[in-house]
Amino acid sequence: MAIGIPAETVLTGTAVYVIGQLVSKLFVEPLNEWRVALGEVASTLLYWANVYSNPAVRTGPEGDPARNKACEEIRRLAGLIRVKSRAVPGYRVLAIVGLAPLQKDVEEAAKQLTFLSNSLYMQPNEQGNRPLENIASSNKVSVLLKLGLII
Repeated sequence: MAIGIPAETVLTGTAVYVIGQLVSKLFVEPLNEWRVALGEVASTLLYWANVYSNPAVRTGPEGDPARNKACEEIRRLAGLIRVKSRAVPGYRVLAIVGLAPLQKDVEEAAKQLTFLSNSLYMQPNEQGNRPLENIASSNKVSVLLKLGLII
């Protein structure tokens, strides 16, 4: 006996809903989380620019609480962009067609963020161009991740 038209409509509607949910959970949500992570990187680089562009000598064993917080946030983002880019199915294809940064660029940006995190304090009597190096590192992250943000 054949299934009636209303039953076929219900089955088709259910199948479309299930497929839509699968696409959303497997592709759309990870891509959205990746874009949110990129926004966090841009926001953090802007917010803490005054700290990383003016590295200081650590005073006392604990250092400056705001500087320490900047260090933690920047380091957290280094890991976050690595994880979120790898969670996007088909990320390599998106990168090849230019819709996302190449994975090697994400890895280099993560290294630059780690460098920046480690460079918020200077050694006593340290000579050099640490402020310029930190700004260059921030700008490199922006270019690698296609953030359009130059400080």
